[in-house]
Amino acid sequence: MDQLAPHETLELHELLASNSIGLAKHKSTLRKIQDPELRQLYFMCIQQGEKRIQELAAFLKMEVGC
Repeated sequence: MDQLAPHETLELHELLASNSIGLAKHKSTLRKIQDPELRQLYFMCIQQGEKRIQELAAFLKMEVGC
């Protein structure tokens, strides 16, 4: 497997951090939402965010050879 360039690895870290922050905000906001449809939308976003973070983390692990 080809290794990523250093700037690409940094971008991957930035994506992971950004997605983690967004996920935390969605989770904290979910507790305050009363509307069932909006709650469901947030819940779906949370699930997708968790999946995206897992994918990025797995890719990063492959990059460093863990």
